[in-house]
Amino acid sequence: MSFIQFVAPLIGGYWFLWTWNYTKFMVREDSGYHLFFKSSIAGVVFLILATQLLSVNIFSDYFSASKLIPNGFESASILAMIMGIAFAYFLNIFYSRTKGLTRAAEDRGKYLYLTIQEAFNQWSMIEVTLSSRKVYIGSPLSEMPFDSEDLNLIPYFSGYREKETNELIVSRKYAREIKSILAADQNSGDQMLSRKFQVTVRTNDIMSVRLFYPEIFERLNDERLNS
Repeated sequence: MSFIQFVAPLIGGYWFLWTWNYTKFMVREDSGYHLFFKSSIAGVVFLILATQLLSVNIFSDYFSASKLIPNGFESASILAMIMGIAFAYFLNIFYSRTKGLTRAAEDRGKYLYLTIQEAFNQWSMIEVTLSSRKVYIGSPLSEMPFDSEDLNLIPYFSGYREKETNELIVSRKYAREIKSILAADQNSGDQMLSRKFQVTVRTNDIMSVRLFYPEIFERLNDERLNS
């Protein structure tokens, strides 16, 4: 098979890996050579499947007469590309984007993403400690992109950690102001919160992130945060 005949299956293999939820978040972190190698393998697999399918007369006759085949290309090459594109969308019905993200994060050790995703799904707060010992406690604004360099959140509390004891000291409480904004205007409340309170943190500056439950913190520290 000439190189030009391999282009179509290569495109199908690339599209499949880049679109299927099971693989797309993994291959997006691959280098160009790795991605080309994996796309080539996937393209060859689809080419083999296409060749087997075209061995059935009814499919062979249809593709031979079809205008889908450009001049100079073999039916198997074009069918392999079509299969690669179609299979990705079909398999996504059975394997969700969230599952793919979670799998990729676990495989690549992206535990920050997993914590943010869990907090977003549970409507929970997170406690973010920066390398400067500054602490923000609040809710993530949205799902965090897998390769994001920033974390956006609405802080309900902020503070710092003592240098010697590492004890969390809450110095600012925004819960009352946030409740007032939401009560004043239900329609524009979220936009007002974003403009007034949103904090953007560089992931490189984050020392630790964990789920935060006010009732547990109150019980352990004998301090009511919502007062």
